Amino acid sequence: MGSKLTITFDSGFVTTDIHLGGSYKLVLNDAGEYTFSGRFHNSGLTNIKYVLGVVVMSPGGSPGATGFSFSHSGHTDGDLEIGGENDDNFIQTGFKQVIKDRWKELGFAAFVGTVKPRDTLVGGINDLIEDIAEEGVKKLVLGAVSYVLIGVSPTV
Repeated sequence: MGSKLTITFDSGFVTTDIHLGGSYKLVLNDAGEYTFSGRFHNSGLTNIKYVLGVVVMSPGGSPGATGFSFSHSGHTDGDLEIGGENDDNFIQTGFKQVIKDRWKELGFAAFVGTVKPRDTLVGGINDLIEDIAEEGVKKLVLGAVSYVLIGVSPTV
Protein backbone atom coordinates (compact mmCIF):
# COMPACT_ATOMS: atom_id res chain seq x y z
CA MET A 1 0.00 0.00 0.00
CA GLY A 2 1.48 3.34 -1.07
CA SER A 3 1.37 6.67 0.69
CA LYS A 4 -1.96 8.46 0.79
CA LEU A 5 -2.62 11.92 -0.60
CA THR A 6 -4.09 14.33 1.96
CA ILE A 7 -5.94 17.62 2.05
CA THR A 8 -6.01 19.66 5.26
CA PHE A 9 -8.64 22.24 6.10
CA ASP A 10 -7.67 24.40 9.10
CA SER A 11 -9.96 26.91 10.79
CA GLY A 12 -7.21 29.08 12.24
CA PHE A 13 -8.02 30.63 15.61
CA VAL A 14 -11.77 31.00 16.20
CA THR A 15 -13.43 33.26 18.76
CA THR A 16 -17.04 33.39 19.90
CA ASP A 17 -19.23 36.10 21.41
CA ILE A 18 -18.56 34.66 24.88
CA HIS A 19 -15.34 33.50 26.54
CA LEU A 20 -14.68 30.46 24.30
CA GLY A 21 -12.01 30.25 21.64
CA GLY A 22 -9.99 27.64 19.85
CA SER A 23 -9.44 25.94 16.54
CA TYR A 24 -10.36 22.85 14.55
CA LYS A 25 -8.91 20.95 11.64
CA LEU A 26 -10.12 18.40 9.13
CA VAL A 27 -7.67 16.11 7.32
CA LEU A 28 -8.96 14.01 4.42
CA ASN A 29 -7.14 11.40 2.38
CA ASP A 30 -7.75 9.80 -0.98
CA ALA A 31 -8.73 6.48 0.65
CA GLY A 32 -11.84 8.22 2.09
CA GLU A 33 -10.51 8.48 5.64
CA TYR A 34 -10.81 11.59 7.78
CA THR A 35 -9.52 13.02 11.03
CA PHE A 36 -11.60 15.81 12.56
CA SER A 37 -9.91 17.37 15.57
CA GLY A 38 -9.86 20.51 17.62
CA ARG A 39 -9.26 22.28 20.87
CA PHE A 40 -11.44 24.86 22.57
CA HIS A 41 -10.56 26.82 25.71
CA ASN A 42 -12.85 28.54 28.19
CA SER A 43 -11.21 31.70 29.58
CA GLY A 44 -14.18 32.79 31.69
CA LEU A 45 -15.76 32.00 35.03
CA THR A 46 -18.79 30.00 33.93
CA ASN A 47 -19.21 26.64 32.19
CA ILE A 48 -19.90 26.50 28.46
CA LYS A 49 -21.56 23.92 26.27
CA TYR A 50 -21.01 24.32 22.55
CA VAL A 51 -21.72 22.73 19.21
CA LEU A 52 -19.32 22.86 16.28
CA GLY A 53 -20.57 22.17 12.77
CA VAL A 54 -18.37 21.96 9.68
CA VAL A 55 -19.36 21.51 6.05
CA VAL A 56 -17.12 20.69 3.09
CA MET A 57 -18.68 21.58 -0.28
CA SER A 58 -17.04 20.20 -3.38
CA PRO A 59 -17.63 22.10 -6.61
CA GLY A 60 -19.75 20.80 -9.44
CA GLY A 61 -18.69 17.95 -11.62
CA SER A 62 -20.28 14.66 -12.30
CA PRO A 63 -22.90 14.24 -10.77
CA GLY A 64 -22.83 17.82 -9.39
CA ALA A 65 -21.81 19.64 -6.22
CA THR A 66 -21.59 17.55 -3.06
CA GLY A 67 -21.54 18.55 0.58
CA PHE A 68 -20.71 16.52 3.65
CA SER A 69 -20.55 17.51 7.28
CA PHE A 70 -18.87 16.85 10.60
CA SER A 71 -19.95 17.95 14.07
CA HIS A 72 -18.81 17.93 17.68
CA SER A 73 -20.65 18.76 20.90
CA GLY A 74 -18.32 19.94 23.63
CA HIS A 75 -18.20 21.23 27.17
CA THR A 76 -15.68 23.34 29.05
CA ASP A 77 -15.67 24.30 32.69
CA GLY A 78 -15.18 27.86 33.83
CA ASP A 79 -12.89 29.04 36.60
CA LEU A 80 -15.75 28.81 39.14
CA GLU A 81 -15.72 25.01 38.70
CA ILE A 82 -13.12 23.82 41.21
CA GLY A 83 -11.03 21.08 39.64
CA GLY A 84 -12.81 21.60 36.34
CA GLU A 85 -11.38 21.31 32.85
CA ASN A 86 -11.11 24.58 30.90
CA ASP A 87 -10.14 22.80 27.68
CA ASP A 88 -12.02 20.47 25.38
CA ASN A 89 -9.71 18.55 23.06
CA PHE A 90 -11.35 16.19 20.61
CA ILE A 91 -10.43 13.89 17.77
CA GLN A 92 -12.77 11.92 15.51
CA THR A 93 -11.60 9.52 12.84
CA GLY A 94 -13.50 7.52 10.29
CA PHE A 95 -14.32 6.81 6.68
CA LYS A 96 -16.76 8.47 4.27
CA GLN A 97 -17.22 7.00 0.82
CA VAL A 98 -18.02 10.45 -0.59
CA ILE A 99 -14.47 11.59 0.22
CA LYS A 100 -13.02 8.75 -1.82
CA ASP A 101 -15.56 9.17 -4.64
CA ARG A 102 -15.12 12.95 -4.96
CA TRP A 103 -11.40 13.12 -4.16
CA LYS A 104 -10.38 14.88 -7.39
CA GLU A 105 -12.73 17.79 -6.66
CA LEU A 106 -11.85 18.27 -2.99
CA GLY A 107 -8.77 20.34 -3.73
CA PHE A 108 -11.23 23.07 -4.80
CA ALA A 109 -13.74 22.51 -2.00
CA ALA A 110 -15.09 25.17 0.34
CA PHE A 111 -14.66 24.60 4.09
CA VAL A 112 -17.11 26.37 6.38
CA GLY A 113 -17.63 25.94 10.10
CA THR A 114 -19.51 27.57 12.93
CA VAL A 115 -19.36 27.34 16.71
CA LYS A 116 -22.49 27.92 18.79
CA PRO A 117 -21.58 28.35 22.47
CA ARG A 118 -23.95 28.58 25.40
CA ASP A 119 -22.93 29.84 28.81
CA THR A 120 -24.59 27.29 31.08
CA LEU A 121 -25.08 29.73 33.98
CA VAL A 122 -26.66 32.41 31.78
CA GLY A 123 -28.54 29.75 29.81
CA GLY A 124 -29.84 28.23 33.04
CA ILE A 125 -30.99 31.62 34.32
CA ASN A 126 -32.68 32.37 30.99
CA ASP A 127 -34.43 28.97 31.10
CA LEU A 128 -35.58 29.67 34.67
CA ILE A 129 -36.92 33.10 33.68
CA GLU A 130 -38.74 31.55 30.70
CA ASP A 131 -40.26 28.87 32.97
CA ILE A 132 -41.39 31.50 35.49
CA ALA A 133 -42.85 33.67 32.72
CA GLU A 134 -44.64 30.67 31.20
CA GLU A 135 -46.11 29.73 34.58
CA GLY A 136 -47.20 33.35 35.09
CA VAL A 137 -48.91 33.44 31.70
CA LYS A 138 -50.74 30.19 32.51
CA LYS A 139 -52.02 31.68 35.79
CA LEU A 140 -53.10 34.87 34.04
CA VAL A 141 -54.96 32.93 31.35
CA LEU A 142 -56.55 30.62 33.91
CA GLY A 143 -57.55 33.61 36.01
CA ALA A 144 -59.05 35.43 33.03
CA VAL A 145 -60.97 32.33 31.96
CA SER A 146 -62.25 31.78 35.51
CA TYR A 147 -63.39 35.38 35.78
CA VAL A 148 -65.17 35.30 32.42
CA LEU A 149 -66.85 31.93 33.03
CA ILE A 150 -67.87 32.18 36.64
CA GLY A 151 -67.23 35.81 37.59
CA VAL A 152 -64.78 34.92 40.35
CA SER A 153 -61.47 36.76 40.68
CA PRO A 154 -58.59 34.30 41.00
CA THR A 155 -56.27 34.28 43.99
CA VAL A 156 -52.62 34.14 43.06
